[in-house]
Amino acid sequence: MEIDQLLLLSAVTFVAALVQGAVGIGFALFVTPIFLTVFNSVIAVQVIIFVTLVTAIAILPKIYQHFPKPLLVRLIIGNAVGAFIGIEIYRLADVTSLKLGAGIIVTALALYLLATGKERTGQGNASPSGPLGIDLSIGVATGIMTTTLGMTGPAVALYLTYLHTTKQATRSAIFGLFLFGYSFGLLAQAVLVGIDATTWMWAIALAPAAYIGTLLGDRVSNKIDPKTFTMLILAVLIASGFMAIISAF
Repeated sequence: MEIDQLLLLSAVTFVAALVQGAVGIGFALFVTPIFLTVFNSVIAVQVIIFVTLVTAIAILPKIYQHFPKPLLVRLIIGNAVGAFIGIEIYRLADVTSLKLGAGIIVTALALYLLATGKERTGQGNASPSGPLGIDLSIGVATGIMTTTLGMTGPAVALYLTYLHTTKQATRSAIFGLFLFGYSFGLLAQAVLVGIDATTWMWAIALAPAAYIGTLLGDRVSNKIDPKTFTMLILAVLIASGFMAIISAF
């Protein structure tokens, strides 16, 4: 472990966790390109899964009471199903095409919500839920996007924006889903791929930056008004979509 690499990755992790703590999404957008460049191996994916899980654990005591439980249960059930579907898609499909398609869809939907005034979301429904079939379908979509592209947040963030969900409920639902999805992802990596000592060393070394950054991001979130909060979510979603499109070429 080189000290310059550790300092670089710690700084990137801290900034990404700060954004994630404030908005609920965006961690992978910041860390993935740099982690892949530094590690250039499966280590990058495993470390990202671990430190993203740390961000969810860090904020759990502050948000668990705001969990939109019926919706979250449906999302988790769908996510578990979608994760297995995504693994099969990953094995059979062209990942480049998947990135391009997902990037276009996420960007287009975020721009649509912005253009049609859905940015008012953030001050409305504290107990969001749609029809059972749609809630489960969104969960399935998050699972598929997690195991194919490593993108858990965009689908549920778009859906919660559409439902006019409060800021607290939005962040709680996303982090609750992260807590389940990335725990499952880390377990799957450990069982199916294996996690070596070097990976654990990097993951543990970067955990403090992720933890502290998330807690500071949570404080920042308390100062963000609901409309600005949702505008930030849409901005991060658009940036994530563009990054997925760019990475496809």
